[in-house]
Amino acid sequence: MIFRQYVKMLRGSIWILAAALLVFGSLQAFSQQLTETQIRAMALDKYKTPAGENSDDGMINVQVPQSTLTFRARKNLFQTPHDTIETTFSSWAPKSFTLPSYAQNTTPYNTVDVPQVSINLIMNGMNISSRYSPGNGGFVLRPKIGFSYAQFARSGALALSSQSLTVTDHMNFYSLRGGVEFTTRNSFYRLKPLLSVALLPSWEQSATSAFSDGISKTALLYEGLIGVSLKVLANPGLGFRSLDVEAGAEHAQAFSDNSLAATAGYAGLRATL
Repeated sequence: MIFRQYVKMLRGSIWILAAALLVFGSLQAFSQQLTETQIRAMALDKYKTPAGENSDDGMINVQVPQSTLTFRARKNLFQTPHDTIETTFSSWAPKSFTLPSYAQNTTPYNTVDVPQVSINLIMNGMNISSRYSPGNGGFVLRPKIGFSYAQFARSGALALSSQSLTVTDHMNFYSLRGGVEFTTRNSFYRLKPLLSVALLPSWEQSATSAFSDGISKTALLYEGLIGVSLKVLANPGLGFRSLDVEAGAEHAQAFSDNSLAATAGYAGLRATL
C-alpha cells in the first residue's frame, strides 16, 4: 500500500511538473509576441475614465504585438556636423604694402604672382538652437584652422653705369589660420550662408636680391569672411558626405601695419567627411 501511494505521488508530481513546463513555455512564447507599452498622457486636461472620473495618474496600458513595432533612431538636433575640408583661391593682395629697398622707384608689393591658396579644416563645434534658421535647425559655431600661401611681387630700377635696369623682387607670404565659422545647420535650397573670423600669424620671406639682403618678417593679421556655399553632390560612397562650391568676399589686415591690408573675392570647394 505504501509503495502504491509513493507511485501515485510520483506520477502526480510528474504531471504537475509537465503542466508547469507547458504553461511556462506558453507564457515565454506569448511574451515574445507581445510587449507592453505605457503611454503617458501629457496634456493640459486630465485623462477622463469611462465612468466620467478624472484620473490623476493619466496612464493607459496598451498591449501591442511586437511584430508591429518599428524602432527608429531619433535624430539628435544638437549633434554637431561632420568635419569639413575646405580649399579656396583668393585674389587677396595688398595694394600699398612696401618694405625697404636698395632699388630706385620701387613699387609696392601689388602684383600677384601666385593667388592666395588656403586649405582649412572646419571641425565639429557648438550648435545654437533658433527658430529663425532654415527648418528651425539652428545655427552652428565651428572651430576653423588652416594654412595659406601667396606670392607677391614688386619692381624697381637698378642704376647701372650707362642705363637703368628694371628688376623684380618676389616675396612669399605664409599664414596660419585660427578662428571660427558661423553658419546654419540646415540649407535653404542647397544654399548655406557662411561667416567666419580668424587670426593669421604670418611670415613674409624673400631671398637676397637687388632690393634687399633678404626679408624675414612676421606679422599678425585679422581676417573676416562672408560668403555662401552650394551643395552640388552628396555621395558617402565616394569617401565624403557632400561636396559644396563656395564663393564670397574676405578682408584681411595687419594689426600693426595698415598698408598690409586688402579686400578681395574668393572661391573654392568644401568636402564634408
